[in-house]
Amino acid sequence: MDDCITARARKRPAAEREVTRTDWLESFHSFPVHPDRGSDPPGFRSLLAIAEHRLAPGSGFADRPHRDVELITLIVAGTLAYADSLGNCRLLRAGEVQSISAGSGVMHSEFNASESKPLHILQISIRPREKGGEPAYAHLFPRPTVNALLPLAGPQIAPLPLRQDAWLLLGHVGPGSSVTHDTRVDRGIWIHVISGTIRVAAQELSTGDGFAAEGLPHIGVTGTTDACFLIADVS
Repeated sequence: MDDCITARARKRPAAEREVTRTDWLESFHSFPVHPDRGSDPPGFRSLLAIAEHRLAPGSGFADRPHRDVELITLIVAGTLAYADSLGNCRLLRAGEVQSISAGSGVMHSEFNASESKPLHILQISIRPREKGGEPAYAHLFPRPTVNALLPLAGPQIAPLPLRQDAWLLLGHVGPGSSVTHDTRVDRGIWIHVISGTIRVAAQELSTGDGFAAEGLPHIGVTGTTDACFLIADVS
């Protein structure tokens, strides 16, 4: 990842993401899926992965196992048909968010519920504080407002509870408007642009771009267009 400002702030352009393409799936990975031997481990602190998936109509992931990971899924466009071994079975539409604390293990399937329209989702993986434990599921339909940061997931009493000292926030800014996120200098911030264009620390970020910052007490985001983005505040 190239340093664009200082050793503590850097941009990851969308074009540098690892891409997977099949006849039904297009995936963009902000961190390497299969890092080279001897390279740094993938992810950013306890943030393990940000994957942007686009699924063709009627396609999807059959039952697959997960364990020892916090998995948050945001529906960007379309409708997701979800089912898991905990007995959860639901349709999630654009704007809805779900989380899975996989714990000792869970199986789940994810399919595009439409036979005519594509599905666009973001999946964020976070390393839990400890391995094991009973798996758990939670669901949220947030109501974001312009020029604000909305907490989606975090420890204990957050809307979607995480088994880690990490926060995930959804931001929405209009052109020329700004929001500020206060944090601690011992934490790391990762910003992922869902749509539109923003400016962070004199860097312009567009759809799919990522931005990492460490050692800062706060970070500001200004919209250059109408834009949506995620902030991961991680230990």
